[in-house]
Amino acid sequence: MSKELQMRVGHGAQPEVGPAWAPVWVAENVAMLPFQYAAQAGHVHWIFDLDRVLLPAPQLVGLRWRVCQDFCQAIHDAQVAGYIQNAAIVTNVAFPLPQLVLRTKSVGRQLGIENIVRLYLYKGNMKPHPWGGMRAMEMMGSTPDTTIFCGDMISKDGLCAKSCGIPFVHVQPYGPNPLWKQAIEQLPRLLPARRRSA
Repeated sequence: MSKELQMRVGHGAQPEVGPAWAPVWVAENVAMLPFQYAAQAGHVHWIFDLDRVLLPAPQLVGLRWRVCQDFCQAIHDAQVAGYIQNAAIVTNVAFPLPQLVLRTKSVGRQLGIENIVRLYLYKGNMKPHPWGGMRAMEMMGSTPDTTIFCGDMISKDGLCAKSCGIPFVHVQPYGPNPLWKQAIEQLPRLLPARRRSA
């Protein structure tokens, strides 16, 4: 992991702070990622998670495939500037459903990313297993020293990156809260008021 990149965390935080899987950068969303700083530290190959990073979670919005225009523009500008030399999408899709395969291809076309790694439950290689990160680097022709992993879940993306020796950039989950969180938030309103005992 590049110490130069670590030094930029938190606008001047000291390097080697926190556990090995701790993110080297935290961003609000993909449009706010430090593409230039990462490139200056030698990290020009990017691995992106899909759901809640490039797209809202599919279970919340059906299978909507349009990437936020700000995200597309940020990645395109970074590619043109040479800050991103190659990129890959690594996603847990659980099952090889045709619509999910088409969904990842559509996102790749919108972002100019040809390298897509889909991880399936029945193969036992879903994140945090390192296979996806290793396969993405193989497809991009990169090494851990030139690669950086962007995801929203430390327990999956962060640990996958750690297992591959890749620095991890954390973004806030994109889109509305998962359904179970929405349900919990709505419980007080939905439950009938408890009657006072006489």
